[in-house]
Amino acid sequence: MITVPFSIQEVCDSGEELLLSAHAVCERVVSLKHAFRDISTGIVALLMERSSQLVCAVVALVELHIPFIIVQQAHDPVSLGARWIFDGEQVSVSVKLFRVFLKLLQLVLLRERFSILSTDVILCSTSFCFDPSIVELFLSFTSGARLLLVPDRVRSQPHLLASILKKYKPTVVQLTPSVLSLLDEATLSWIFGDLSPIRCLLIGGERFPLKLVRLFRTPSNPTRIFDVYGITEVSCWATVAEISHKCNHVAVGTPLRSTLLSVSEESELLIGGTRRCCVNGTWSGEFTATGDVVEEIDGHLVIVGRTDDQTLIHCRFEASPAICGEFIVIGGYDGGVYFLSADTGAVEWRFTCGDVIKAACAVEDNQFVYVPAYNRKLFKINPKSRECVWSCDIRSGSPANAVIVKKCILQTTIKGSVEAIDALTGMHLWIYQVQAPVFSSVTAFDYSGFIGSVDGMITKLSLKNGKKDIATNVREPIFASVSISGKFLYIVTERGSLFIADLMLRIIRHFSFPSCSFVVPVISISHTVLGIISSSGLFIMFSEDIDPFDEISGGGWWVELQERGTTQRLAWTHTASAFDHIILHVVLVRLL
Repeated sequence: MITVPFSIQEVCDSGEELLLSAHAVCERVVSLKHAFRDISTGIVALLMERSSQLVCAVVALVELHIPFIIVQQAHDPVSLGARWIFDGEQVSVSVKLFRVFLKLLQLVLLRERFSILSTDVILCSTSFCFDPSIVELFLSFTSGARLLLVPDRVRSQPHLLASILKKYKPTVVQLTPSVLSLLDEATLSWIFGDLSPIRCLLIGGERFPLKLVRLFRTPSNPTRIFDVYGITEVSCWATVAEISHKCNHVAVGTPLRSTLLSVSEESELLIGGTRRCCVNGTWSGEFTATGDVVEEIDGHLVIVGRTDDQTLIHCRFEASPAICGEFIVIGGYDGGVYFLSADTGAVEWRFTCGDVIKAACAVEDNQFVYVPAYNRKLFKINPKSRECVWSCDIRSGSPANAVIVKKCILQTTIKGSVEAIDALTGMHLWIYQVQAPVFSSVTAFDYSGFIGSVDGMITKLSLKNGKKDIATNVREPIFASVSISGKFLYIVTERGSLFIADLMLRIIRHFSFPSCSFVVPVISISHTVLGIISSSGLFIMFSEDIDPFDEISGGGWWVELQERGTTQRLAWTHTASAFDHIILHVVLVRLL
């Protein structure tokens, strides 16, 4: 046995409470180990809701020494490297792969340092996609302390977190400074007051909020407060510093066993030693650069800045940033929309949406920001007044950014809906439903909207009423938005095809690029030159020297394959009917 018996107190989204005794947890683990009995090699993807059943599945896999990854519902487990998928009921063959080794986490040392006892109640509120959640889970697994499992939405709704803390009175709590700063003054005074039930408070993931702690902490506050610091490459936390009542400077802290600290000639903090981590199949080196610049103050290393002009935010981002006035704005997997100063890069404000954000933010007149979240909400945010103007329900989450057309917001979702929303009121104007998921934004042109879906269907809608004008099917999955150049549409597919169509969706040309996969739209480089980027690393410049409809002089089409400054041009002519399909096979040049 790696773990010791522990109990789970689960607070469900509905507010219902579930208490599993240590005996009940053991029974579930035994049952799950039986379900995993045929797994000998490969990674298991846990495609499950946040629940006590998921925690028990983690324990079972740890006991069996089987690597695993916790996958959110919106992700494809196979693309993340999983060979097996467990949905809570059965195992079937089929984010960053983070292999957790018990000895790397130094859990016994952490348990002793924080004085974790079997009588403790450990709050488990961290997202399972964030490495520190492993600390919460394994401290409970190895000490027998009760695990207080709360829903994901608690982190992003300060009043819910405050209610959980006061009602259940956990004795061990781990929070990021961002989450801590969202709590109201009354709750902060309670946490840092004389009667606080929290014995051990771990604060990490960002710069320690010393001013906030000193503002609310009373001289008789019994809570032991720790600044925990580290990076993924050394398996989450690498150093621990206890913050005394009289602390003026937060030092890097004492390295955990087998962890070494070093400072480069540029004053950058390096972390290394025998403790290493395997990320995406690659082991970290002996020393890993943290990007943090340190100075020695009173005999201790203190972080004073970064090695570059970066702002470190401990969150996963998929979307590109956008500019809104004096702010750089980006949404993250933690459900936050971050507003950074365009001058300094400092985080000026964080708005909480409540669930994962994958789409880029859409900006209107440098005043308003529109962003969809995976809790099926579209938000309109005013960064200057720091308020949410409105939020409205949409049918699902979306990795596609909203499109703004004359005070109308167009939003697609992975459930296949195309939704038009009044920018002023947040009220729906119309909804059109396609028969397959949509991962791309609407392309608007002359009061029409063009949408591609994963079943290969291209649909042209009237933006006035949401009615379908016409549709055609290229029979290949479409993940990228339709591009328009001149009077032609350019559609790329996941299988490596480029389709050129007119505005009535009649296919004029079809080019196929073997071994390519296109998931981003065609881009316009100049008046006659288009660019296509394959996920295989190939960049293709595609040019039309004449009208594609010309049936007499032939097609003056050419493709340039570019690699490291060298260019290879392929040219050909065509004199057949304008509506014949042309299949072009080229030798791929991969960008390395």
